[in-house]
Amino acid sequence: MDVRDHLSRYWITFPDDSTFPIGQGVTAYSHDDAFSMLAARGYDFHVRAQRVEVREIQSFDDIPNYDVSGASGPLRFRGIWYPCLNIGLDASGR
Repeated sequence: MDVRDHLSRYWITFPDDSTFPIGQGVTAYSHDDAFSMLAARGYDFHVRAQRVEVREIQSFDDIPNYDVSGASGPLRFRGIWYPCLNIGLDASGR
C-alpha cells in the first residue's frame, strides 16, 4: 500500500471573513496535519476566522465556485497546493 493512500485532500474556506483568501488547499493525513502545515508557513486564517469550513475533495472539480487549478500545485502529494507553497512549483522554499 502506498503511503499516499492515507492522504486526504482538503479545501479550507472562511465564509464569514470577506478579506481572507477564497480558500486554501492542503493534502494531509488529517485536519490537524493540514492546519499544522498552514501554521508552519505563517498562515493563521484557520485560527482567526469567525468560521472555518473544511471539505474533503477528490479533485479540483469538487471546489465550488472557483477554478484554482491553474494556480495550484499537485493534489497527490502531502503539502499546501493552493496557494502553491511547499509542493510543486515552489517546493524549493525560495
